Amino acid sequence: MHIRTFVYGATALLIAAAGSASAQTVTYTDAQAQRGNDAFKSSCAKCHGTNATGGEGPPLVGEKFKTDFGGKAAKALYEKMSNAMPYDEPGTLPKETYVLIMAHILKLNGVPASPMPLVIDPPGTIPK
Repeated sequence: MHIRTFVYGATALLIAAAGSASAQTVTYTDAQAQRGNDAFKSSCAKCHGTNATGGEGPPLVGEKFKTDFGGKAAKALYEKMSNAMPYDEPGTLPKETYVLIMAHILKLNGVPASPMPLVIDPPGTIPK
């Protein structure tokens, strides 16, 4: 009887932990965002503007960004960027460069930096 109770309790804890992990906010470091700023200027600013407020391409900050990506898996933004950008040469940047640019965009949108770096297959969600 005690073993069954233990198994049920442990299963409930694992389910609760899995649920909270999926709701975790995406992370990046300040160093990644700084390096991403340089990469953004050379690869993205020509369409999205130097401050990511838009130009030929849509804005990557503010309400447009929150509507498109807020509350969604961070992986969705990474995949969009790495498969479709830069517009004139999609998917041509090194994977790490997309990670750095994504960190810069997250910082521009007020997502706080963390000691945990952003990775190529980013876990977590983008805050609304």
